[in-house]
Amino acid sequence: MKKFLVCFLLSILVIFITSCSQVIREEVTTTPNEDSKLITRLELEDLDEDMQRIVKFLYENKMIQMASIEANGTPSIRTIQFQFYENGRIYFQTDTNASIYRNLKKLPSMELVSSSQDETQSLRIKGEVVFENNHALIERTLSENPNIKKIYGSDGNPTLVMFYVEHGSAQIYEFSDKVQGTTLAYQW
Repeated sequence: MKKFLVCFLLSILVIFITSCSQVIREEVTTTPNEDSKLITRLELEDLDEDMQRIVKFLYENKMIQMASIEANGTPSIRTIQFQFYENGRIYFQTDTNASIYRNLKKLPSMELVSSSQDETQSLRIKGEVVFENNHALIERTLSENPNIKKIYGSDGNPTLVMFYVEHGSAQIYEFSDKVQGTTLAYQW
């Protein structure tokens, strides 16, 4: 009888722990992390291995430096935040009053660079920018980024715009004790 009772209690304990971990897992996957949003399997499942690596790098290192060309032909670089990957596109957000918006509207070519937090890798992406006026994308940006929501308010703010990179190329360069050089070169 004691053996049965112990087995019964252990079974209940296992069920309880399993259900608690499932609830915690659901909360973690639906609650955005303050440093980077969790990547859902759906966002990456259709990507080839190289594009998965690029997108994961961006999610882990969201602050990037993006360069564009000013009207007078001089380069202009600024820090901008990667927003998310959706529908085969790498999305960023800007403001129609910002110089980057004016520059990219006139000449939609850009290059960006981001470094890993441990400073052993850097990602470079070159490509053409396409602006997209899509309220669902803007709403996603606002819901995942409280600071952007504080600045712009709602998705009805006409200055808030989304853009993505097309005809792009990417390189990941590693400089660690084991590897020094380009470990990924990819085009889309």
